[in-house]
Amino acid sequence: MKLDYTAKGMVKISMYKFFDKMLTELTSEVSGIANTSVAGQLFHIHPESKKIPQEKAGILHHLVAKLLYLCRHKRQDI
Repeated sequence: MKLDYTAKGMVKISMYKFFDKMLTELTSEVSGIANTSVAGQLFHIHPESKKIPQEKAGILHHLVAKLLYLCRHKRQDI
């Protein structure tokens, strides 16, 4: 977390390095565009769906936790 006190009476907080480091942890498989309008499908599980491997699940959970931290401490409006 970078705290910038250069402006009198103000402090600017940024976490760009945190976010950039997180992006480097993503695998090359994570790219592209996703449709996020899931509405009625959010909790529907397709019976043919395969679970992601434990290693990838761990990376996913790790990155989601980092995003939650980022939202909570930097962008509370998210």
